[in-house]
Amino acid sequence: MNRYYSFIRECRKKSYPSYLYLETHHIKPKFMGIDNSPSNLIELSFEDHIIAHLLRFIAFRDKRDWSAYNLMRGFSSEGWKSLRQIGAKTTHEILRKKKKHFWDPNFQKKMAKRSVERKDAILIRREGGKKGGQQTQKNKIIRSTDRFLFVHESSIQVYIFNCETGGDV
Repeated sequence: MNRYYSFIRECRKKSYPSYLYLETHHIKPKFMGIDNSPSNLIELSFEDHIIAHLLRFIAFRDKRDWSAYNLMRGFSSEGWKSLRQIGAKTTHEILRKKKKHFWDPNFQKKMAKRSVERKDAILIRREGGKKGGQQTQKNKIIRSTDRFLFVHESSIQVYIFNCETGGDV
């Protein structure tokens, strides 16, 4: 067995700290036509990911692994992560402007149809709505002119109109 596969076997045994930035490595590269099955993927630290590409180059002499190794070794883990995030944001902006993928109206119709057809569609939307509502209400300034309706699970309702303090409720 070559050093590359031995290294991958050893990495599978590792337990990285939860705070560590990890990258997904394709054991057999996508350019070989291999799918994203779990047996072909491994989460590696940035440093181990660099070593994996070097060992893969040594074992198989594929220039693409040499290129990946040389590109990645010039960065720190944080620098590489930042580069990937900037690339993702740039791609996101380009796709939005061109109305491609997520922003394509036909794609959105297709996703909406898929969502509605799910057996658990109402449950998922209800949970998603709660989370979205909680995010919206974080750090919100409440003014005395605001009006609120609170509904508790037991159906007790509290209306608040033009209150200056919590004591007015």
